[in-house]
Amino acid sequence: EYVPDINADELKTCIDENRHEAEVKADLEMGTTIGVSGTPSLFVNGTKVENANDYTQVKALIDEALAGTASEESN
Repeated sequence: EYVPDINADELKTCIDENRHEAEVKADLEMGTTIGVSGTPSLFVNGTKVENANDYTQVKALIDEALAGTASEESN
């Protein structure tokens, strides 16, 4: 048992019937549109982080987003 409290039969039926096909396709299309080329992908305030392992880049984007939020709140 990999996932507690999951009904394996219900999951199989869901997959077999493609119940969430439209949502999955929409998510895939959106990801392609915004530049997702694989997982994991990281975006900060709509900006794609090219190297999510680069702490300095991630921190700078977050700080920039927070600074923008702070200036918007003071208006």
